Amino acid sequence: FNHDGTMLATVGDDGAARIWDPTTGDEVHAVEVPGDDEVWGPSFSPDGSLFAATWRGEGAVRIADLASGRIVREIRSVLGAFSTSFDQSGTRIVVSSQQPRAVVLDVASGDEVLSLEGHLHGLTDVAWNPDGTTIATSSFDGSARIFDARTGRQRFALLGHGGPSCPWPGAPIP
Repeated sequence: FNHDGTMLATVGDDGAARIWDPTTGDEVHAVEVPGDDEVWGPSFSPDGSLFAATWRGEGAVRIADLASGRIVREIRSVLGAFSTSFDQSGTRIVVSSQQPRAVVLDVASGDEVLSLEGHLHGLTDVAWNPDGTTIATSSFDGSARIFDARTGRQRFALLGHGGPSCPWPGAPIP
């Protein structure tokens, strides 16, 4: 769901991300590309104007403008992009990857702003805290880590899990 519950995103293995009106069940937008690539990691900007997801097989993060439904940015610099999360302003997005790092990107340019490093294996998820000062990451190495969103410096690691975290049942662990 977006921040106020007026839109819902679904993604799948058909190459499409779909935006729905959850009160009517009507499809509002579809972000589709040719092929049957898996789509993962949907997120909405806090103001509801942008939507992002990853097309893993292509190594692409696509950001769509929800007023027009058009893709406004395509980023191919994150190897094995998996999940996305916008900051509170909607100007930056953090993306997890199959690498043991996440990257913070400028939405307007697609340029890398920060690299969040410290995990031993690829990442499964990323999220900004509500005030935008920290970013949390989780990894196949069983850890979660908290980073300063301004500097990219790791603040601490949460090592309480005994096994790897997997985004779906039967997922291969790198």
